[in-house]
Amino acid sequence: MVRSLAIAVLVTSAAACTGDDAIALSDYDSVALGARCDYYVRCGSFPDADACRAYFERDAIDSPNIEAAIAAGKTRYDGAAAADCFAALDLASCDQTTRSARIPDPSCKRIFLGTGKLGDSCGFDTECESNVCLIPDCPDACCLGQCGSPRPDAALGESCAQSGCVDDAYCATADSICKPLLPEGASCTLPSECDYGMSCVLTEANGPVCQRLPHVGEPCPDGACAEMGVMCSSSRICIAAGLPGAPCTAATDCSTFYGCNTATLQCVPLPSRGEPCTFSCGDDSWCNSGTCDAPKPNDSSCQRNNECITNYCLFGTCMDVPLCI
Repeated sequence: MVRSLAIAVLVTSAAACTGDDAIALSDYDSVALGARCDYYVRCGSFPDADACRAYFERDAIDSPNIEAAIAAGKTRYDGAAAADCFAALDLASCDQTTRSARIPDPSCKRIFLGTGKLGDSCGFDTECESNVCLIPDCPDACCLGQCGSPRPDAALGESCAQSGCVDDAYCATADSICKPLLPEGASCTLPSECDYGMSCVLTEANGPVCQRLPHVGEPCPDGACAEMGVMCSSSRICIAAGLPGAPCTAATDCSTFYGCNTATLQCVPLPSRGEPCTFSCGDDSWCNSGTCDAPKPNDSSCQRNNECITNYCLFGTCMDVPLCI
């Protein structure tokens, strides 16, 4: 079953493999997660692929919709495009400010393509040739809409109120117009507004501005570093993120996927079932009033997806993901 697992990792725009080894749909989930974890391990966020897989599998949502849409002929799956997309990850930079890390490989947009024509019934975007499914508000668990007109990325100077912008541009929130990426020192609200090599950093003197980020061993007075797997330590120096067993004095010394045990002064995995927690747990449990608790069965009341055994909470109730195509 194709999971609605977030594979929105940073992929490079550089040339990928030829796609000779197309990925079967039945293998898609495993290969996608493997590619994601190879990237995170290479960039120092996890000690190994097994630890990474265990972390992200807890958030996976089993959705029947993509496979049902493929079986119905509403969506086409391109295994060669999937192979190219995940191979591109091998070239992706760990420096989150680079162009290669910010611009997805084109093949990633071709993995699932819709066949629906304008006006055809749809349940999600990848059922439509335009990749636009217009779904009205409705009180039901499954709301169907119609395939709308395509929304190509807007060019510089064009409105981006209903679309994104072309590469190397950003959508200005003030007037919804695509504009060139901002230079160093310009005021900003999001990292994606700044030119490559920079990010939007909250500074004490000037508020949020586009600024080049420091690397390992360099001072980080504003609390940010350039690479994934590099943290701005409690002493305000960019350091390799601490993995389990590494020394720490605060959570900022550890990888974002781990915490700091203030008793042992070591980086540790997030707590598991039955252990004290502050927000997140490291297994399939959820943080319930300060303790990691077992996920709830279907028909239980809930507020967030991670409270449910299916990882799906709708209208305040745990349930299976509805079939909606």
